[in-house]
Amino acid sequence: MNDTGEPTANDNADQPHHHIESKLHHEANEDRVEEIHQCLCPNCNLPNASTTMHSTTIPFFREICIMTLICPDCNFRNSETIFGGAIQEKGEKITLTVHFPDDLNRQIVKSESAEIKIPCLDDFEISRRTQVGVFTLEGLLKNALINLESQQSERLLLGEVDNFHRCRRVISKLRTLLGESEQIGEESSCDELANEQTKRITPFTLILDDPAGNSFIENPNAPLPDPNMSLEKYFRTPTQDMIVGLQPSRDATEAGTIDDSIPSHKNIVNVSRDSHSIEFDDRFIVNET
Repeated sequence: MNDTGEPTANDNADQPHHHIESKLHHEANEDRVEEIHQCLCPNCNLPNASTTMHSTTIPFFREICIMTLICPDCNFRNSETIFGGAIQEKGEKITLTVHFPDDLNRQIVKSESAEIKIPCLDDFEISRRTQVGVFTLEGLLKNALINLESQQSERLLLGEVDNFHRCRRVISKLRTLLGESEQIGEESSCDELANEQTKRITPFTLILDDPAGNSFIENPNAPLPDPNMSLEKYFRTPTQDMIVGLQPSRDATEAGTIDDSIPSHKNIVNVSRDSHSIEFDDRFIVNET
């Protein structure tokens, strides 16, 4: 479902931050930390916030920079992740099959243009521009769970009964995928929590699709192949070019819309000469070979 909350998993500055893991620090080839003081807080507009910039390299991926702003006046906190490198020549679709609890510890890097779908959860998705950054798979799904649960009472108040029940079903399925019980909570006993942690999770498939090719799922067997993960690289459509910020073709601009079925709407600048044949006849015509 889309960003209007029916159901999706959106960022929330007040939710627990599961995405900055100590594992990232230890496995990085080199870490650089820089702190900037007297930054303007976007929440209270006072110039007393501080920003910490943590540059690190994720093995078998690339360099990223995690920026965290903290304001001592209003307690506002915000984290953003900036990805090094340019938009890749091709988009990437990563498919991961989760079998074991350890798979939930895999690191995931999700860029702004990436979306995540779990086919067994029907039309649930973590859409573009939400939950951008570095997470564990467990942290990513728990953030989604928290966001869906936090909006349930509002859905009832607005009279969105059908949507409320759809979200409740997704919440229940997410708990199952995480190996949690519906009754897990603050009043659960230590024995109940211990038994819950020993349960096997329900196997499921997760698809991360990033037209920019700047997202990543950790392979614990690297540099050996991962039998439970596949990577598909694809040529972007004109619409996907727009999603990642690339300019449309002249024909698309003049038409005022983008139609993926019209070859001339693909901008020649966004095409690799080694992988496509290009004909020029008053308009750009691009065909994949």
